[in-house]
Parts: sequence; C-alpha cells; structure tokens
Amino acid sequence: MEFKVTNRLTAEQQGAATELISNCQQYDQLFDMPYLANTFNLYPDMPAFILAYQDQDLIGFASLYAATDFDVNVMIYVAPSQRRQGIGRGLFEQAKIICRTYGYVEMIIQTEQQQLVKMPWLDAKFKLQHDTDMAETLMQWCIKNSAQNREAKLAMAVTVRQLTPDDINVLAQIHAAGFDDEFAEVTNDLQATFGDPNLKVYVFELKQQIIGSVTIELATPTTGYLFGYVIKKQLQGKGYGQQALAQVMQLIEIQGLKTISLAVDKKNVRAQYIYQKYGFVCQTTLEYLVGMV
Repeated sequence: MEFKVTNRLTAEQQGAATELISNCQQYDQLFDMPYLANTFNLYPDMPAFILAYQDQDLIGFASLYAATDFDVNVMIYVAPSQRRQGIGRGLFEQAKIICRTYGYVEMIIQTEQQQLVKMPWLDAKFKLQHDTDMAETLMQWCIKNSAQNREAKLAMAVTVRQLTPDDINVLAQIHAAGFDDEFAEVTNDLQATFGDPNLKVYVFELKQQIIGSVTIELATPTTGYLFGYVIKKQLQGKGYGQQALAQVMQLIEIQGLKTISLAVDKKNVRAQYIYQKYGFVCQTTLEYLVGMV
C-alpha cells in the first residue's frame, strides 16, 4: 500500500476519489460529500488530501478541511472490499502527521449517525470523544420535489446578484458578525472564491444596500452544496432571508442544478423549518468525533 498526499487533486485523482466516495456512500448508506478543494484552508500549501493506493488502484481517501488555526475536520473513506486491513488507521495516522506539521493540536473526524450505529467502537479505537453538541442535520433540496416552491408568493423587496470585488469589505463585516469569525479570515475567504470556478457567492441587497449572502459550491454540473447563508443581524426575522433564498433556489434551478445539500445545527429547528419551506428534506445527522493530534 502506498500513501500520496497533495494540496490539490488532479482531474484523474478527483475522478477516482469521487468514484470511491460514491461506492462507500452506497455501501454504508451515507449522504455527505467532502470538499474536494482547498480554497478555504488557512494554509494553502498544507496537504488537504491523502490517497491510499494498492497496485495503482485507489482504495482509501481522506480529506482535511482546515479553515481555522485550532482544528482540522477530517473525512475518511475506505473501499468496502478493502476494510479491516489497516487502511483507515493508516489514513488517520497520515492525517495526524500533517496536522502536527502545521501546528494543530485537535482533529475532528466527521461521520454520520448511521455510521456510528454500525461502528459503535469507532471513537474508542481511534481515541476520540463524541461531541454531541456539534451534531448537524444534513438537508437536501431536489428539483423533482420542488415544484410546489417555484411560485414566489412573497413581495420581493430583496434582490439577488453575484459577488463582485467591490462587495467584499461590507460583506465580510456582515459575515464576521453573523458567524463570530475574524474579519481578516472572512475577507480572505471571499477573495478566494474568485479563483475557484466551482464557487458562486450570491449577494442580497435591500434598497441597494448589501444585507447578506450565500455561497453555492458546485460538486458536479448537477449537484452542489449551500453554505455561508447569512443576513445582517438587525434585519433578521423580517422575511428578507426567505425572499433571498427563494430567488437563489430559482437561479439554481435555471442553471441546471438538480440537488443541493446543506448542514444546519441539529438544535436549530427554526432554520430547518425555513429550509423545508423551500423543498429541503432532512437526510441524516452529521456527527463529530474529536481527538488530540
């Protein structure tokens, strides 16, 4: 078995990884997809992907998402026919080496509720602590289930357009306040989206003033992931977010996307209710196992 680490996947590597992940999802009945780029990682040169090969066949894969300077989110996949041969352990140890090299002391293994049910020994085997407070609900919008949501019944005071460089300063302030993040980090993340053709940031305006945004990651030409959905704090609860989301979903449909996924705090029932109004359904619970590097 041979391990390769990289901070950017080639087209061939991404295709092999996507196929492996799809096989694992079907076998394990999983739904979430890892982020197959390093656009938002704090250290651009940090290896974000670990590939395990046997006779030139990809049999294991791990993604490292390191957007902050204090922890790294790791997702691990092993081909169903190659399990219980130490491949998962090898990927885990390789991830720990990378984390230590860049000064991280905490690593978070992301999995799903049904995976923990099948493997209740997972946290003990890897010396991890299951943090139930971090649990998120993974929701998905599918075009075939969205017909009832296509008619915009709200009076649209909010307009939606794509991000421009001139928007970054104002929008970074809104994001920093909404997510309790550092202004400089948010600014860097927004600037980085211009260099990634698979990312689209939609800006919300009210009376020609920016009030929020959302980001769509294109995983494939027909599937994507929604994140970074934020409305200016003092304007929340007035229906503006719902108006903006309705328009974004219409744009997504026009552009040919068939499914969109998102993760929301499991305890945030209000947010889940809003998403459900626009055709999102709950798929699974994302669980997080925390360990020291």
